[in-house]
Formats: sequence, structure tokens, C-alpha cells
Amino acid sequence: RSSSWLCATTWSTERTLDRFVLHDLVHAYATELATGQEPSHERRAGQRRLLEFLTRTAVNARPLLQPSESDVAVPRTVDGVMPLTFGSERDAREWYQAERHNLVAGVHLAYALSFDDLCWRLAYANWIYLHLTSSWNDVLRTHKVGLRAAERSGDRVGQAHMLSGIGAAYRATGRSQLAVETQRRALAIFQEVADLPGTATALSNLGAAYRDAGRFDDALVFSRQAYELDRARNEPGNMAISLYHIGLTLTAAGRPAEAIPVIGESLGVVRQIGHRRGEALVVYALATAHARLGQHDAAVDHYRAALDIHLENGDRWYQAATLNGLGDALHETGRFDENHDAWKHALAIYEELGAPDAAVLAAKLERHDRAQR
Repeated sequence: RSSSWLCATTWSTERTLDRFVLHDLVHAYATELATGQEPSHERRAGQRRLLEFLTRTAVNARPLLQPSESDVAVPRTVDGVMPLTFGSERDAREWYQAERHNLVAGVHLAYALSFDDLCWRLAYANWIYLHLTSSWNDVLRTHKVGLRAAERSGDRVGQAHMLSGIGAAYRATGRSQLAVETQRRALAIFQEVADLPGTATALSNLGAAYRDAGRFDDALVFSRQAYELDRARNEPGNMAISLYHIGLTLTAAGRPAEAIPVIGESLGVVRQIGHRRGEALVVYALATAHARLGQHDAAVDHYRAALDIHLENGDRWYQAATLNGLGDALHETGRFDENHDAWKHALAIYEELGAPDAAVLAAKLERHDRAQR
């Protein structure tokens, strides 16, 4: 990846770490708001081009980070917009990382300018990167704005996608009942408009929400419905994720022996489609199932295999989670020096990223150190 395209895509300038100067178009819009001026036709057209470029590029990048995708096309309303395409997951993730602040701000700008079609689509396209970095406050803010835009324009598909993203954020932040309610709303709309990919996604998300709420039977029902719909449509990436969620639910329900072949089937699919991050997540799930069966040596091997892929991809968030699990498995095998090193490495990454998991792991390390004295 050349550095030239990165410079061409930014609409703010980074002067110091985490300090950005807004692009002239955005600054001009803020001035117009403050003075009560209506933006000129030329200014508004430029803002539209800018936001359409960001949205279409983000939509191109998202599938590289997530093998389960609904087909969300971006309207072409202005000339001269040439979105970027990406050759690898790493390239896509690095672009998201470089443009993160602009992408989040772009959702709010699109809403302020009443570009409702771009507003919810940009929020949708940003979801995967914000998910990977556990930026749930940004997910909620952008998706709630996107939901208002979709409601304002009467776009039912947009409303359903925004609700689905909001529900995922609720689940990730421990609000399981809200997650279930929100995913049910998304599912109802997708079914109303006969959007089959969206329906499958909402079913899968609903299954995950029920799992986190401890309602494992309900979780399996919805995850299996998602899988059947994905299989009927011959969507291997979606099938892999549905199988992955079924395996996670079986493990959580105390049925890890049943989970292992299901997770293994998911692993075969993600390897077939060549999705490396998905492979790492599925291998991690396999490690967890083996650990629940007391097969800690096998768990160690799988955690290490998952870690190798996350290191290859440069994915710091999942490196930390995998090191944490690896430390647990090593501890169970009595390899205390190795397990201590794994936990220390995970803690350093969590602290670097400002993750709330850092406090929990630090307490676990302190207990471990006391026991070894």
C-alpha cells in the first residue's frame, strides 16, 4: 500500500497525536451554521462528494474484516467519486484506523446536511472496525444518528440495519435484555421488507443476544434458523458465523463435546474462503471448548494457533484476548512461568489500548503472584 492514497483520502490533518484539524469543507460548514448562512450549492456538492467517497470506500473495506455481509449499495449521486479498494484485510484495517475520527464525524455531518442515505450507510460500514476495537460508545452514537436519518427518510432497510448494530452494542456492553428487544425489532423489519440477508443477520445476532442472557435453548433456535437461511442462500461466510455461534452457545450451555464438531465445521468453511481473522476467532472458540472439557494441552495448541494469526494481522485487541485465554490454559497445565508471561503480555496490550479488561486481568495476575510466593 502506497502512502499517496492515504494522504489523498484524509479530510482532516493530523498535527499531533490524536489532534486533528478539520478539512476546509467541514470547517466551512461549521461557520455557516454559526452565522446562519445556507451552504452554497458548490459547497454542498463538495460535501456530498466527500461523504460519498468515505461511505463507498468504507463499504468496500468492511467485507475484508467481516465475512458475513449484507449487500448495502451506496447511491451514486455525484460525479468524480473514485472510492478506494483494498487488497488485504490489513490494508482495510489500517485505512479504518487512519480515518476513524473522520468516519465517525462523517456520520454526524451527513445527518446535519440531511444526506440521510449516506448517514446510515456510513454508520453501517463503520460498525465492523468499531466492533473490533470495542468502541461501543461510538457504535451507539453513530447508529442512533443513523437510525434517526433512516426514520426521517422512511428507509425501513436502513432502520433495521441501525437497530441491529445498536443491539450488538447493547449485547457487548452487558445489556442483554435490551439487546434481545432491539434485535427483535430489527428482525421484524427485515422480515417485513423480505430482506433475506438482513433476516439471517438479525437471527444470528438475536441468537447471540439470547446466549448472553443465559437463554441457551432460545439462542440455539435462532442461530440454527440463521444457519438454515444462510445455507439455502449458499452464503459460506454467513454459514461459518452461524456455526460459530451455535458452537459458542453449546460450549456456554455446558455441552462442549457437542460444540467441537460444529466449531470444526465452521473452521473448515472460513479456511475455504480464506478469511484469516475469522479463522483465528473460530480456533479460539475451539480452544475454549477443549478447555471446558479439561483438555488443556489441546487448548494451549489452539490458543497459540489463533495468536499466530492475530500477530500476522497485527490485531492487538484479539492478541490480548487470546493471550489471556492461553494464560488460563497454561495455568491449568501447571506451566506457571509461561502462563504468567502470557498474562503479563495481555495486560500490557489491554493497558495500551485502554481496555476495561485490564483491571480484571491485573487482579488475576496479583492473585497468581501471591499464590506463587
